[in-house]
Amino acid sequence: MQWSGSSIARELQRLFETKRDIIKAELRDALTVVHISFDLWTSPNRFAIVAVFAHFINRRGHQLEL
Repeated sequence: MQWSGSSIARELQRLFETKRDIIKAELRDALTVVHISFDLWTSPNRFAIVAVFAHFINRRGHQLEL
């Protein structure tokens, strides 16, 4: 399959919609407070990139980073 800008955007939107409810449930059922961290950088071609992470212990006792 050839990837174009629009096909990548469609696939990312589909992935987001698929995972959103799963992630919300994991965060809602966390045993601990959810801690948030950020990572910010600029790519070599000068695009600003932001990553947001949630750190917590889930109901099975596993440490997760989403």
